[in-house]
Amino acid sequence: MSSLKFNVKIMGLFLSALFTLDTSSSSLSEYEIDYKAQYNGLDVKATYTLKHEGDNKFVEYSSVKNILGEITEISEFKLINEDQIRSEKFKSNRTLIGNKRRESSSFDWEKKLAIYTKDNTTKSFGIEKKIYDPVSAKVQLRLDIKSNKNSYVYDVLTKGKIKRYKYEVLGNDLIETASGNLDTVKVKRIHEDNKKRQTVFWLARDWDFVLVKLNHRDKKETYSIEILRGFVSGNEIN
Repeated sequence: MSSLKFNVKIMGLFLSALFTLDTSSSSLSEYEIDYKAQYNGLDVKATYTLKHEGDNKFVEYSSVKNILGEITEISEFKLINEDQIRSEKFKSNRTLIGNKRRESSSFDWEKKLAIYTKDNTTKSFGIEKKIYDPVSAKVQLRLDIKSNKNSYVYDVLTKGKIKRYKYEVLGNDLIETASGNLDTVKVKRIHEDNKKRQTVFWLARDWDFVLVKLNHRDKKETYSIEILRGFVSGNEIN
């Protein structure tokens, strides 16, 4: 694998892992969170921001970058009831040492059709059931955890395919972070396609279940993520 493709993969791994969500019992709250991270010794910085655009529409913007380049993602979705969202649009732009790649998805729920585009290639998918983009799936996961649901399985349109994401809640855990000691829920992603991959993350219970820490390990890769500083509804996480 060339160094360019390898580093594109590194940045992509962080965007799939560095998801954040903020919820209250009846709505989503705005937030902005900064993270520090390392991938096999490579320093990475990330910022995630959720904004309420009115009419139950929300936009999450993320930026993940290091000295080699940057990946940005924008996810637009609607809160259709207090514990259910509906994906509308998703965009991903990657710039790494002069190399650029663009991906996008749009969801037409009246026509029950999802359109995926990568550079000049377009695919369409029927959406008879709930389908999410990579960011909105994580939003829905946290809404479901907060609602104490028993199943955490999501169909996600990503990289031109519909994949199934599965998670398991492991229990409560008090952890120390740069933002102080936080009461969290510990969650594991189930990698059925690769049993050697391990992904565990912690969500802050008192701060609308935003991501505060994540550890990942497999045969070739190890990375970690931890909150530096964050605000939920204008209040600093501490």
